Formats: sequence, C-alpha cells, structure tokens
Amino acid sequence: MLRISAADHLFSSASGQLISPTLRNLRDAYDRLARFEQKIDSKLNSLRRLVLFGCFAIHVHVISRWSENEMGAPRPPILLDLFDGTVVPVRDASRATLHAAGDAVEGLILARFRDHVLAEYGSNAEEIKGALASSSLAEAQALSSAFDNHYGGGANAVDALAHSLIDMAFGREHPIGAVIELGRRAGFLTPWANSGRGGKLQKRYTATAEFLETLIASTVEPEDPLEFPEFLDRLRDDYGIVVGRPQDDEAIRRNNLSDDQFGTPTAIYEEDLRRNVEKMRRLVVESGYAKAYADGRTVVTTVLEGRL
Repeated sequence: MLRISAADHLFSSASGQLISPTLRNLRDAYDRLARFEQKIDSKLNSLRRLVLFGCFAIHVHVISRWSENEMGAPRPPILLDLFDGTVVPVRDASRATLHAAGDAVEGLILARFRDHVLAEYGSNAEEIKGALASSSLAEAQALSSAFDNHYGGGANAVDALAHSLIDMAFGREHPIGAVIELGRRAGFLTPWANSGRGGKLQKRYTATAEFLETLIASTVEPEDPLEFPEFLDRLRDDYGIVVGRPQDDEAIRRNNLSDDQFGTPTAIYEEDLRRNVEKMRRLVVESGYAKAYADGRTVVTTVLEGRL
C-alpha cells in the first residue's frame, strides 16, 4: 500500500488517468502486449517479452520525463540502426541520439536536485552556506567543500550545490548507466562499434529479432493490422522511435523530437537513412508479422503468416 500511495502524484485526481502522456502510451502498449500474449501458448516466452518491454518502457519514460516536467526541455528520438553497425552514418547517428538521451537524463536529475536545493537550502550563496554550516548530515563538510569548488568555478549557487549533491549521489557512475544496462540485456542497445567495444556507455540503438517481435506485439492491436507507414507513425508517437523517413530527418539532426536543437547537430545521410527504413520493412516481413503485397503495400499484423 505504501508503494501504491507513493505513485498517487502520477494520476489525475479528476479522471484517475496517468498524467504523463508517455506513461499513458506505455500503459496502452503494455495492455496490447498482454492481449497478444493471451493467444500464445508459451508462458516462458510471454514472460520474457513482458520483462523485455518493461525494460524498454523504463528507458522511454526516463528519457522523456524532462520534456514533460520542464517547458522547452528536449525529448531525444530513438534511432534504431537496423544494419548491425555496418552502415557508419546510421550507426553514428543512432549513437548520437543515445548520447542525447544521456544528456536528457542528466538534465532531469539536475532539475530535480535544483528543486531540492531551493526547498531545503535556499536560493543564494549566503543561505546555502548557512544551511550547510548548521546541517547535521555526516557528509556536510564534504558537501560544503564540493559546493565551494563548484561555486568558485563559476556556477551559480543553486547549480553549484545541485552538482555537488549529484556528484555525491552518483560518484563516477554516469546517471544513464543503469538504463543502458537494461537496454543491453533487453536487446535494444548494442556496442557502438564491433571492434574494441568502445566502453560501457558507448552504445547505439538496434533491434534484435525478439525485441522487434515484442515491439510489434506492443504496437499493433491483435485485430487491427497497420500498414507499414502507419506502424512507423505509431512507433514515433508512442515511443519516440524513428528509423529514417524524410519526416525524421530534422529530429535526428536536432537530437530532439521538438523544434529546438539539443547539443551538437548530427550529420545525416538521407540515402542511408532511407535504406535503414527499407531494412526495417524487410525485417518485419521476415519476422512473419507482416505481408508485402504486389502493389507495394506492407501490412503489419500480430498474426504470424504461418498461422493464417
């Protein structure tokens, strides 16, 4: 009951619905996946897909939360690289969107710590130093020293203490590290380069066969097939996933689904991005969850072709 009550702030008191549009989309997707799993015989595979999608849902929620809590804050896209890293421009652009996701997580954490500083310590250097001097925290002296270092380095007082608290909370661990580890295990994050691995945080977005199947099942209603462009629209609207259609170009270049540039602009190569879209279409067909017709249409369904 205590955990349930801790989530009360996520729901509208008037309607009882989730306030966050991202969380509403993710909840609807989980319900679609559950309806899909009701028709599947393998309980073990169903459990794997439900856990996998749960990992992905956490990732989507975390990287979108800043944009929902602060006016003008960015929401990075998720560019899936379907070529296993062999098409360098797509690989690098996918890595850039993941890097932007890490920056968005840092932005969210900093905003939350700023709120805490304003509420508990004050809004200027004099108030903050006084609060630290009278603090009973065991770490108060170390925190005061860290504050002086950040404040002396040019940060304003609130930011200086917020950064000091973040350093104390996370140490050398990048805040997105845990989210990346979830993605690696779930199959939608993989090493940026096949040679050398590139470090723990050097990853890019991709889609294993199992993740792609889970993505289809959580996006397409069991009784309502989608044409391929509609499927891609749903991926972008519900999860922020892009694969490289012309309407995705600006979001990839900006590292932001909104209109403002977020960080360094990403170089895009339209021809390679369009090939990535076609690769996605072929993978969906090869998975058995889509049928390509002679008139050029591809219809995505949750009914395997072999079962029709």
